[in-house]
Amino acid sequence: MEADSVRINELVRYLKDGIVNTDVNDSVEYESHEPSDDDECQPTSDCYTTDSSSQDSSIYESDVPFDLSEWLIIDSRSNRRRSPLILEFLRLLLEKPRYSSYASYTNSSLGIFQIYKPNEVATLWARVRSRQSSRVMSYDKFARAIRHYYQYSAMIKTNSRYTFQFGTVTSGIEDRNNHIS
Repeated sequence: MEADSVRINELVRYLKDGIVNTDVNDSVEYESHEPSDDDECQPTSDCYTTDSSSQDSSIYESDVPFDLSEWLIIDSRSNRRRSPLILEFLRLLLEKPRYSSYASYTNSSLGIFQIYKPNEVATLWARVRSRQSSRVMSYDKFARAIRHYYQYSAMIKTNSRYTFQFGTVTSGIEDRNNHIS
């Protein structure tokens, strides 16, 4: 029975990777097969191999299609397109109506906003930054990066979970991060 649940999980992961389109009403039929020691997996439809790249691709699943070009910002110094800083990313996220299920302002005049899907926002941030890293961006790491801006008064601490507030000081942050020594 446990082998069947493993195979079902592998099939679900296989389908989530977008290799096979399925409908919600489709049913999956399979034969129960207890593997024995002399069974070898031949390249057939019964065998599913998983590697780290197929598992990583499921990290980027989203209900909103991703287009990197909509997130790029023109750098004021070099007039080149670049990935946004985290504060710029948050403002862009809040301005885009199609991401309103991810985060939205609770009080836009004060700059207070709430993140509704923290893990999805963190994953989106990792994709927008275009980092080639094998590490997964978690919400904890994402929130830590936001809290870094408390010391510059670019973000103001709130006492609610998944709630943040933009500070009044945002000019100069880009200069500090882009400064070349």
